[in-house]
Amino acid sequence: MLVPAFGFATSRFDHDIGHHRRYTKEMLGAAYREAGIDLEQLAYVNAPGLLAWIVAMKWFKREPRASSYAPGIASSSPSLAESKP
Repeated sequence: MLVPAFGFATSRFDHDIGHHRRYTKEMLGAAYREAGIDLEQLAYVNAPGLLAWIVAMKWFKREPRASSYAPGIASSSPSLAESKP
């Protein structure tokens, strides 16, 4: 499962594409444990990209465009592809 990380990186872009919160590993791990789900691995992905995200989304206030957000993920993930409106 991929989820957005770090609340301080929340931007208008997040809200526009439907992200209501961002997680730390500790928060997400606690949510899984509370739901009774055992984790094999919990890790951040693309941590270096966080700086670029903050610059683009918070400083330059970039807005989402159709298929500009993680273009390969929706097509490769049945759960995301099925949830498209």
